[in-house]
Order: sequence, then structure tokens, then C-alpha cells
Amino acid sequence: MIAELHRMRGWDLGRIGGRLMRSKAWVSKRLELIERMPGWLTEEVAAGRIGAHGAAHHVLPFTRVNADDAKEVVEKLRSSGSTDRELAALYASYKSGNRDERRKIVEDPRLYLRVRSAAEQGRLDPDLNEAEQRCRRNLDLVGGVSLGLARDLPRIISEGGLDAGKGKLKTAWERAEERFGMLAKTAASTFRDGPEK
Repeated sequence: MIAELHRMRGWDLGRIGGRLMRSKAWVSKRLELIERMPGWLTEEVAAGRIGAHGAAHHVLPFTRVNADDAKEVVEKLRSSGSTDRELAALYASYKSGNRDERRKIVEDPRLYLRVRSAAEQGRLDPDLNEAEQRCRRNLDLVGGVSLGLARDLPRIISEGGLDAGKGKLKTAWERAEERFGMLAKTAASTFRDGPEK
């Protein structure tokens, strides 16, 4: 209907949106979905295996990154169905992933989603409240960054060559060292005097 009003009757998107009591952006997204959706994806939406929202916001952009892989992922999800949230997670992971991660997504998207969900659940400790969870994540982050810097700093300094750059890095280190010292003192007194967890 949207395509017919736009193409055949020459209505602009704002007018169509007004008639359907939808925004111009909504009409634009539906029109894009109709015009640019590959035939196989149209069939998935028409059969009710993928919702129009998931197709427009996740699968269609996925096809722009890699149409063959997007089609294979959708076909493998066909028997079990998929939610918008799952499609969003697969698209985002595929788009930002390396070759190995993309291969895992395409080979078994359902398994990938289960592993991802388990990993996310594993990050939450039922014995910690929200503030404690946040503190733990921050400590893990500081520890991870520290390890990365311990590996990279000598190489970066040796390859740098500019005294100005080394001086700025040294100043940044001195600030960080002071802050690490404050954290170490606070942690030592807190864990010594505070309740055991």
C-alpha cells in the first residue's frame, strides 16, 4: 500500500504518514524495506518467520555487509524462529566481529546466541548487588588495562623516538601512579577493616 501510494499516486512520505497516523521516518523505513529487500527476505517476512521491524532494522543492514552470510543466518534460524533482539545481536556481532567470530555466527547462529547469553550471564554474580557488580567490573577493567600497558609501554617508548612524546607519557604515568597509590591504600584499609565478602 505504501509503495502504491508513493509510486502510483505520487504522494510524498509526509502525506502517507499522516494518512496512516505514522511518522515520516516510519513510512520511509517501510518503503526502503519494500524497495530494497531481497526476494528471499520478502518471503521470510510474508511467511511471518521474520517481523517487518527485524527485517528493516537488522536483516536488511546485515545484507549490505554480506548478503550471502545474512541469508544463511536467516535460513538457519528459520526452524527455531528469532526475535528482534536476537537479530540485532547477531547483526551487531557480525558487523563488529573478526573473521573467526563471523564464521561462528554463520555456522551456527543459535549456538552463537546461547554462548553469548551464557557469557553475559557469567559476568553477573548473584552474590553481588548492583554497586558491587559495577565496582568489580571497574576493577577488572583497570586490571586488564594495566596488563595491556605493561605489555605495550616498553615497545611504544622504544619505537617513539621523540623526547616530547616520552615526556608526556611519563607525566601521564606519574598521574596514574599517584591514583593507583590512592586506590591501593583505600583497598588495603577497606579489605582489612571491612566485612568479608
